[in-house]
Amino acid sequence: MISNKKLIFIYTSKYQKNKIIEFRDKFKLNLILKGIKIKNISKLNYKLKLKNKFAFLYSKNYKYSNMVNFQIFKNFKKKPLNNNLLNFNLEKNPSFILKSALLKTFKNDNVNKIKNTPDLSSGIYIYGTGVIAKQVFLSCSENKIKVKGFIDNLNSSSIKKYLSKRIYKLNSINRNSIIIIASGNYAIKIKNNLKKKKIKYIINLSEFFNSLHKTNEPEKNFFSDLIENRYRYLNLIGYLEDDISKKIINLIFKYRFSFNLNYLSKAKMYSGKNQWFDKKIIKNNNNYTFLDGGAYDGDTIEEFLKFNSNKYRKIYGFEINKKNFLLMKKKFKNFKNIFLYNNAITNNNNKVVYFSSNSQTSSRIEKKNKSRPIKTIKIDNFLNQEDCFIKLDIEGQEKKALIGAKKIIKSKKTMLAIASYHFENDLWKLASIILKFNTNYKFYIRHYTQSSYETVLYCI
Repeated sequence: MISNKKLIFIYTSKYQKNKIIEFRDKFKLNLILKGIKIKNISKLNYKLKLKNKFAFLYSKNYKYSNMVNFQIFKNFKKKPLNNNLLNFNLEKNPSFILKSALLKTFKNDNVNKIKNTPDLSSGIYIYGTGVIAKQVFLSCSENKIKVKGFIDNLNSSSIKKYLSKRIYKLNSINRNSIIIIASGNYAIKIKNNLKKKKIKYIINLSEFFNSLHKTNEPEKNFFSDLIENRYRYLNLIGYLEDDISKKIINLIFKYRFSFNLNYLSKAKMYSGKNQWFDKKIIKNNNNYTFLDGGAYDGDTIEEFLKFNSNKYRKIYGFEINKKNFLLMKKKFKNFKNIFLYNNAITNNNNKVVYFSSNSQTSSRIEKKNKSRPIKTIKIDNFLNQEDCFIKLDIEGQEKKALIGAKKIIKSKKTMLAIASYHFENDLWKLASIILKFNTNYKFYIRHYTQSSYETVLYCI
C-alpha cells in the first residue's frame, strides 16, 4: 500500500515547517516513485527533516535510492504560475567517468543497473557522421577513449571512412558493442532502432558528455546549475508569457535531471518547425531591420525573406567563417540593402580575436590563436531605429553580443531570438542580461531538436 511507504521530505531552510504543511494540504502533487503514481501527499506516512539548500522527497524502501526533487514556486518577482510545483525523478549525483555512465540507463526516469559492465578498452562506436559525430570523436580522442568506427546506415557505399575511421552498417556491429548516439534530430529513432537490434550498451549524447572528466560541454554542469541557480530559474519562469514555454522549460528541467530523450521529443513537438520565425510569437512587419548573428551561408536570411514576403528595411549578416561568408556574399549579391560582414559580434569594437572551425557549420572564438585573426564589432554600431529583429546563434558569444547591443535593447523596442544552449546557464543568464537593460520584455522558450541543442529564447 502507498500509505505504508516511509518517506522523508527534506526542504530548504527558507521555508518554515508550518508553511510546508499548509502547502501540502492545499495542493495535490503528481509524483512518480517506483512506478507508483501518488496523487495526494497528505495521505502519505512521512517525516519532515530540515536540511539546507536541497528539497528532496526520499524513499528509504526504494531499491536504487531514487530521489524526487521539488522546487517550490513562491514569491515571484512578477507573477505566479498556474503550476505551483515541479517534480523530477532524480538519480544520485551524476558520475563523471564514462564507466559509471554505462552503469545507468533511464527508463521512466528510474535508475537501473546494467549487470555486466563493458570493457572500455575494447572501444566504442559513434552512430552518425555529421558535425555532432565529429564533436564526440574529438572528445573521445581528448579523453583517450578508443573509437572503433562510425555507424551510418544512410551512407553511400562509395564513402567508407570518416575522420580516418571506418564507417559500418548497423547490421555488422556486435550486440555487445558500446554505441554513442551522435544525433540531434533523430536520436530517439536511432535509439529505438538500436533497441530492436538488441544492442546492449546505448549512450545518448548528454550522458556521454556528462560522463567525461575533460569537457567544456554544458551537459557536465546541468545538475549543479539547476540546483545552485534554482531561484534564478523560478524568476525566469515568472516572466514566461505562454503556457507552452512553461511546459517546455519543465521538460528541459526533467531532461537535465534524467537525460531521458523523451522529454526533449515532447518539447520539440510543442515547439513546431519554424525555428527563429514562429508566427505565434513573431509578427510580420514590412519595416523590419533584421540582424543575423551567426549567419552561416545565409540560410536564416533566406528564411527571414520567405517569412516576411521579401519585405524589409535593411538586413545585416555576420559570419566569422570565411568560406561560409563568401558563399553568403555570392547568394545575395543582387539584393539591395543587405550588408554582410566577416566580423565577430561581441561587446567590443576592433578587437582582434581568433576562431577555430571544427566543421563548416560551427565556428567558435578561442582565447588562443588557433586560426586566422578576425576583428570584433558591436551591434549598437548598426542598429539605431525601431522595428529591429536580432537573431543570435554565435557559439557561446551571445552574452557578449547582448552587452554590445545594450543601447538598442535599452532605448528601442527590439525583438530578439537567441540560441540558449551553448552553456548550461544560458536560459536564465541571457534573460537576466536583457532584463537588466529593459524590463518590458516578454519571454518565450522553444526547443527544436531531440538533443540538448537548438533551444531558442524569444524576447518580444
